[in-house]
Amino acid sequence: MRTHTVARNTCQASVSAQGASLWLLGGVAGTLACLVLLGMWTPRVAEAQIVEQIMDDLNWKKWGGCKERRGTEDYIIAYPDGKHAAEARECLAWDDIKNCQERERVEQFLKDFPGSIRVQEAKECLKRLGIGRQLAQCEWLVERNALTSGAYGNALDCYRKVLEDDPGNEQAQEGIAGIEEHYFQTAGQAIRDQRPEAAEAAIDRLRSISPEHPRTQRLAAELNNLKDALDREKQVAAARTKLREQVEALLAQGKLGEARSQLATARKQGLRDKTLKLLENRIEEAEAERQRVLEEKIAGVREALGREEVAEARRLLAEARARGLDGAGHARMEEAIREVEARLKDTAVRRLLDECKGHLSGGQVAQARDCSQRVLELEPGHAVAARIVRATETAMAWERAQDTNTVESYYRLEQEFPGTGYADVARSRLKEFEEAYWKQVQETGTVEAYRRYLEIYPEGQFRAKARQRVVEGG
Repeated sequence: MRTHTVARNTCQASVSAQGASLWLLGGVAGTLACLVLLGMWTPRVAEAQIVEQIMDDLNWKKWGGCKERRGTEDYIIAYPDGKHAAEARECLAWDDIKNCQERERVEQFLKDFPGSIRVQEAKECLKRLGIGRQLAQCEWLVERNALTSGAYGNALDCYRKVLEDDPGNEQAQEGIAGIEEHYFQTAGQAIRDQRPEAAEAAIDRLRSISPEHPRTQRLAAELNNLKDALDREKQVAAARTKLREQVEALLAQGKLGEARSQLATARKQGLRDKTLKLLENRIEEAEAERQRVLEEKIAGVREALGREEVAEARRLLAEARARGLDGAGHARMEEAIREVEARLKDTAVRRLLDECKGHLSGGQVAQARDCSQRVLELEPGHAVAARIVRATETAMAWERAQDTNTVESYYRLEQEFPGTGYADVARSRLKEFEEAYWKQVQETGTVEAYRRYLEIYPEGQFRAKARQRVVEGG
């Protein structure tokens, strides 16, 4: 037994010495010889496992022990459950990911080998992969011009996040510098193109990136100078536009004296350019034109009155007044228009009234009424026309009452046209209807029926009974 133990320990020492001369033979030959002797001295099966363990260690070292991929793969094939199998699988897994290119495989390595000495290195790899993906996202945002704002984020914030995770990342620094340069160029070009809004927007972006940068401050100063210059230009242009509008408005109104006064004021205020000369020429032309048109309008008024076209004469007179016709001249022509107008009105009223009388004589009641109403429109208060309207409306009401032949229709006629013959006839018809109507009220027996009777027949022969029933409530 003691001899067997010594042999086993010696063989194990031979393997751990990696081929040194530990027995009479050295290296692998010595180890194999050792194993043969040990097998001869090992009568039990359990002790034979020692041979496998020794060979496991032997081949692990012989095939490179995690230093060579091919040898490591051969070891796993030969010893899938061997002593070094877990380490071999870890080595192969690490060899697959050590170039740090596939995020999923790195994550799987960390999941499969949480206790590996390479965990920290794998985590750093993951971090680099994440930064690479993030940088790709930043470039995507740059391509879509989402530099400082956008629906899906912006490149500036993206690069800043990269620098938070990886301070000193050159690609992120270059990206931010590129964004900055873009806005430098944009702001400068906008200032040269005299587009202050666009320049201000670009400078605002620059302030959010590098507010203290000398170029940002210089561009801001240039923008202020541009705004001041544009403001001065606007003021001059506004003054020029206002003057032109005022003078043109005065010219349109025929106020040529006021227009000349405006030009004088503008000169005193220092506004001196070709605009003033052009406006002065316009005033002179307007004065000549006003006189020509005024004479034309006055002649037109006289011609319109000769044709008895009162509306046209008034229109032309109003235009003449706007063109500078004095008050006395306007009053004379207005009087002439009124004389023609009165003569035409009298003629129209007489003609129309004759027409109304003709309708009335022919029994055309509705036409006579409409005709008389037109007379009243021309001459409100015309006595004859008013009488015709009253008479025709009474006759038409009588026709309606006869057509319906009801108590209500005769009652309405009596109320609306008192003092007429038709009202007397209606009152007579109402008396004929009273007894029949009273019988109908009694059959109905409601308070409303009795009240209606009293409204139609306030002096009727049954009024006392009707009042009593209203008081009693039916």
